Amino acid sequence: MASAVRKEVNTSICTGIHDRMSAVERAGLLRLLEERDADGTTQYNRLKKSAQSPTWSHFKRLITHLDWVDRLGDTGVWMDGVASRKVTDFAGEADAADASELKAYAPVKRVALMACLARKARMPERTLIGICARTAYWVEWWRRFGPPSGNDPKLADPFGRYVLTTFVKGTNMGPYEAARHIPGVSGHELAYTANRHFSLVLLNEAIADLVNAHARLDISQAWGDGTAVAADGTHMDTYLDNLLAETSVRYGKPGGIAYHHISDTYIALFTHFIPCGVWEAVYIIEGLLKNSSEVKPTTVHADTQGQSLPVFSLAHLLGFDLMPRIRNWKGLTFYRPSKTTWVGFGNQGSSPTTTPSSRRRR
Repeated sequence: MASAVRKEVNTSICTGIHDRMSAVERAGLLRLLEERDADGTTQYNRLKKSAQSPTWSHFKRLITHLDWVDRLGDTGVWMDGVASRKVTDFAGEADAADASELKAYAPVKRVALMACLARKARMPERTLIGICARTAYWVEWWRRFGPPSGNDPKLADPFGRYVLTTFVKGTNMGPYEAARHIPGVSGHELAYTANRHFSLVLLNEAIADLVNAHARLDISQAWGDGTAVAADGTHMDTYLDNLLAETSVRYGKPGGIAYHHISDTYIALFTHFIPCGVWEAVYIIEGLLKNSSEVKPTTVHADTQGQSLPVFSLAHLLGFDLMPRIRNWKGLTFYRPSKTTWVGFGNQGSSPTTTPSSRRRR
């Protein structure tokens, strides 16, 4: 009964997609099964274009590919009223079939499946676990993990186990909850891997590998050169019995602060969880010192939490520029580095003969 209802619903959806397309658009899609590219494959395979590394050359080819997909027709009109999950299911069925297999389908269903694949080709879905597996394959950050002895892991598939553990811990799902949804692995296996093969030091080494690989991408270099970072914290809810949890005056609720250094190449160089009552400027220098990647920022932008007289002094000594948003200008003290330095403020100015220890308020 259920299969009959499902078949009837799918048939009506395919018919609706088919009818919303013009005869020219349907003929254009069907030609993809016959016409071949220079490499001998049908143009239908071009709709299955897989993800490539984010370089300028691949980005330009992706724009050309998107223009080609758009010329097939307005997929938004074709999919009007169709649930996104159905579009994904039909596109997956079309992606799994080659041109010869698709020709065996009924004409209405064949056109509908190809239309759904064209729709997904404009913005294919990328899953978090797929991204983890892809980056682990190319960057090989998973090789950083292993038993404390330093020996090779005695796991049947260390690559898959480390990727799954990273995904489970990164999403805060928990090993036993994840095992209920991921076939072929138990909660004990995931928990054992996380407890015996992962550590904070190894995680930081893997993060440094990812940051270095990200910095070498063409698109990342177009965003920035890695010399500047933005420092800021975000309030996070926690359990009340957590050692770091306390009531935040700024946010009016208990929790902690997730403090980050975000590079101008749009990747986190440093992440630390701190109590709500701590002035964030204290962790600016710690973030720079603990950054083990090849990206070495020289300028730190922050909000008013980054304003601190001791950190300003240490920033000058350590050779980086601290540029926070300043509050309460009128109550601040400005210092001259020497007798001969003259500093002007608008129409007013301090005399060059003022002693170095003098202070001027504004």
